[in-house]
Amino acid sequence: MPLRLLGQHPRVQSKTDFEFNLAISGARCPDLVRGAARQVDPLLGLLKRNAAQWDRGVVVIRIGVNSIATPQQLQRYRVEGLDQGALHDIRECSSAIRAAMEALRAVHPSVRILLVGLFDESDAPPLIQEVIPPEELKRLRTVLDQFDDEIGRLAEEDPLAVFLEDRTWWRERWGSHDPETGIPQPRSLSLGGPTRISNTRGDHPRNAVLEDGHAGTAVNGIWAQNLVNALRREFGFDLTPISLDEIAELVDPDGSHGIR
Repeated sequence: MPLRLLGQHPRVQSKTDFEFNLAISGARCPDLVRGAARQVDPLLGLLKRNAAQWDRGVVVIRIGVNSIATPQQLQRYRVEGLDQGALHDIRECSSAIRAAMEALRAVHPSVRILLVGLFDESDAPPLIQEVIPPEELKRLRTVLDQFDDEIGRLAEEDPLAVFLEDRTWWRERWGSHDPETGIPQPRSLSLGGPTRISNTRGDHPRNAVLEDGHAGTAVNGIWAQNLVNALRREFGFDLTPISLDEIAELVDPDGSHGIR
């Protein structure tokens, strides 16, 4: 039964310009292929109706934070590392992604698939402001590495799939913890103006992360830039690169915040 009939309203965009965005707020990996709000089913319908269009298309699967990397889980990994509980969660997630890929292949054998690795919440506020003991940091990263390794292998098994690692992208722009000392080493990034985007939390556009914990406009814009570059590089798509000037104009249209 659709969740809307139960009085629930999952965030599934209905606008035309969001037709292909099937993400649902709070979704876990099994929600790709199971449950009343499973995400793959409507995507399969799109592929069936417009098969020729999807010959030039790509499906981006980016999921796992709510299954693998909640704040409570990250804290446990720092203590327990890659234990049986962590392995179970990772394998449940990779199995769901594999099932989603198999469903896509059954309907459209030639559609490209981009699998995105897991984001490391410990590199974002508030954890980026804390010293994490090196042994705890190593245990935490071992779990996240295991997830990325398994998702990477799924991409290797499919000739039209590519894995895009996410954590290095963040660290190169907004910093991380020193692996030897656990000391925070946050960075900031300029979009051309005197006010830099910093690895902090708040609703002013100078913050990388919003007060509610979601990535801000600048981060999303630069991530989209990275995505377009990956699609050009890995699949040869003739897409126009996104410039930092375009992102700055979106973040700070009139320049009043000093971002552009």
